[in-house]
Amino acid sequence: MKISAALNAVLLRLSVAVVTAVSIAMGVAQSASFDFATWGVRPGYRLAIDSSGYFMPTAVAMVPNPGTGPDDVAYFVAELRGSIKVVTNARVIHHFGEVTTAGRQDTTLGGESQHGLAGLCLAPEEGLLFATYTEPDSLGTLRNRIAKFRSTPITYGLTAVETTYIGEILADYPSSPAHQIGGCVVLGDELYLGVGDGGRSLSAADPELLVGKIVCMDFSGQPCREPAFQTGGPSAYTYAYGFRNPFGLVARGNELFAAENGIDLDRFVKITKGADHLWRGSDEDIASMAEVVFPRAMGPVQTAWVPAGTHFMDPDWSGHFVSAIFGTKEIPGGIISYGGTDDNDLDRSPSFLIENVGPRQTQPFAGVAVGPDGLYVVPMLDVGGGGGAVVRLYYDPVHAHPVRTSSPRGLFQPPGMRYLTSLGCTGCHNIEGIGGGIGPALNNFDAMWGMTRYLNTAEFEEILKRRDPRAPDAPSWFETARSEILAESGTQRVWVWLGYFLKNPRFAEPDVQMPNLDLTDEQIDGVRSELFAALRMSYRQPTPPFTTRAIDFVKRNARYLGLGVVAGSLATATLLVGSAFLFRWSRRRTRS
Repeated sequence: MKISAALNAVLLRLSVAVVTAVSIAMGVAQSASFDFATWGVRPGYRLAIDSSGYFMPTAVAMVPNPGTGPDDVAYFVAELRGSIKVVTNARVIHHFGEVTTAGRQDTTLGGESQHGLAGLCLAPEEGLLFATYTEPDSLGTLRNRIAKFRSTPITYGLTAVETTYIGEILADYPSSPAHQIGGCVVLGDELYLGVGDGGRSLSAADPELLVGKIVCMDFSGQPCREPAFQTGGPSAYTYAYGFRNPFGLVARGNELFAAENGIDLDRFVKITKGADHLWRGSDEDIASMAEVVFPRAMGPVQTAWVPAGTHFMDPDWSGHFVSAIFGTKEIPGGIISYGGTDDNDLDRSPSFLIENVGPRQTQPFAGVAVGPDGLYVVPMLDVGGGGGAVVRLYYDPVHAHPVRTSSPRGLFQPPGMRYLTSLGCTGCHNIEGIGGGIGPALNNFDAMWGMTRYLNTAEFEEILKRRDPRAPDAPSWFETARSEILAESGTQRVWVWLGYFLKNPRFAEPDVQMPNLDLTDEQIDGVRSELFAALRMSYRQPTPPFTTRAIDFVKRNARYLGLGVVAGSLATATLLVGSAFLFRWSRRRTRS
């Protein structure tokens, strides 16, 4: 008779509890006396220390099918300075192996905290553990490296029986703190790695330079069987390119995604084989191709996919990605959730599962993984004096954590703006004081005034009339759209145009570089309604000289106003064209 995963997890926890009690009496298990008063938790969830005593832990990797004995391996923990620890079912910690990082043995959070042992991933069938890290060469220049540890297949063991080093070609390229090699993922018999740009953004655009890339290799360190670039050179390792720091590499089934660190904002991006993901050195690049734009720099690191129906999450959990975030001066460290089960219902507004709500907000989070009975979370610094810890988060409303997160609606969600926030507009745009600053505020009446003027010009009408409805890239409904738009005037024309623009941004002007997000009619109407409401709330008489120049800019650049500023999120679609030109126009004005 098969035992369900949930029941099996309960039985395993019961057996572990008995063994752990004995171990504590013998003095070999880890202390669990911690104070979580400065941690806010999503309502209904509970925290528990699972193991502790680590020195600056950075990642956690769960054994998918662990043995049931007390000495069998439950998971691995990476420490920044190079040590890899193995944790048994009895929660006894052993030293599994190590790599050389040459970092200082202190807990400073400067540049030293941004390089070292970064990622762990497992190939259980072969008993392999891969560790990604940086090591300085003889001149002190950081080099990206990969260590391969061999142990017992499926269940692993307490120590590695063999350590080898693969992917030496990566060390040919200088690395740098916060731009180093990061997370790794095993899919089948192939290893995927997120490699930062080493501080050289232009190198990310060249498939031959193995920085700013998603790299693919087999377990021996050779290129994958079907490389995206079959040149025979270093590009044979390049699976995708155009990244700054894709630290949070994660798989959902056979799909790859990455939570990536930008400059003043971050992104979550779907990885497309052989594609350029457009990082060239600016936050406009980071917003390009994004599934989710985080409108403040948050420092996402290890990331996991938690499917719908996961038994230790709340009943309404619909399937989300979760990321540990290092935190910044503006955004505290913690664990965030975002993302959906399909592209048409992707929740692009991140919210905290765990939030550091203390007065100093100095606890960075580095790791998160899905375990059999909870999310296993890795804060990087000491937790209440007991050293670094692995903390288990799970839904238990009866014994819920008493301190709640400070952002119950979501990090960047103004009230009454469900569509504009859940579909990602606040990733780049500010609405009622909430959201990002890369694009103009969406409740900017000057933008609507300019948009209304432009869409009611003879020039725009001529663009519609010249468009051939039989062109291969013209939607089947183009003639209907054209008739309905031309039949209206004023802001009503904007309303009708915006509906078709959200349905297909290229319906009238095929050169506009914005994605078709396949929005439902309900989503389109929701976005239009909320956007118009926001504009009405901030109505003011425009300043004619400013808007006149802005309209002239629109006329000169009508075909290109959607380029790259926020391509890839719904913010692209909802900035209207007027919002895009206001942002670009203001940047040119500032530089002049």
